[in-house]
Amino acid sequence: MVVTHDRPLAEVFRNISGGSYPPVVEAFERGKTIFFPGDPAERVYVLIKGAVKLSRVYEEG
Repeated sequence: MVVTHDRPLAEVFRNISGGSYPPVVEAFERGKTIFFPGDPAERVYVLIKGAVKLSRVYEEG
């Protein structure tokens, strides 16, 4: 059984006013790691252009 305390994204964004956070646009070089397992979730990434590769290395290899 999976138990989660996550809220739907629509609910999260509904409570944020437009002036709460300034827009941030950041470009990343190809091959750059932008998030590591265990990092705190401090941002929401929205891809405007390009591609993102998601991968994870497990202890078992």
